[in-house]
Amino acid sequence: MAMGRSSENVQLYPEHYETFHRSLLERRSGLQKDDDVWDAIEELDGVDTAAIRAESQADWVQQTLASNYQLARQLNISGTPTFVIGDNMLRGAYPQADIQAAIDEAS
Repeated sequence: MAMGRSSENVQLYPEHYETFHRSLLERRSGLQKDDDVWDAIEELDGVDTAAIRAESQADWVQQTLASNYQLARQLNISGTPTFVIGDNMLRGAYPQADIQAAIDEAS
């Protein structure tokens, strides 16, 4: 899982990102509460969950989340995925070809 700062990159277990990401997507119950995400992290082998929890509370993480949340509210984004491409917004899942067409159009 990678977490980036403006001037440096903090990487905690980047080799587990793909497994973690897929685990979240495959959860049939969805992600109803924060504990669901922490459960997925704890299922990863060789990961120090306490270190990830501690880093998740760092000021830079909380500021980044607050900033992203504020921007999403300003743009009326309430779900994922949402792609902002040029002046257009694609809400929901789109085939890769449609996303590429929107990028090409905006270029």
